[in-house]
Amino acid sequence: MTKGEEIKCIVDYDLFDNNINNMIGLYIKTDAHTGKHLIYFKEIEEWAELLDEQIQLVKDNFVSAENQEIAKRIQELRVTCAC
Repeated sequence: MTKGEEIKCIVDYDLFDNNINNMIGLYIKTDAHTGKHLIYFKEIEEWAELLDEQIQLVKDNFVSAENQEIAKRIQELRVTCAC
């Protein structure tokens, strides 16, 4: 999967009192340890970690210009202080 691709949740999933079944989100990355995919749902401005069986690609290898803009601003939190 490519950062910014649209992903559809295909199961009932309660995300902070929102059922995200059939909702479209943006794929960000896959955790190497858990295998869960980090997805951002613009519609409700929330993040979810979903498994392969909970998602479906909307359009393989396609990232819209809007999603590219959003995805390029997202980066992992880095600790920059040696406190």
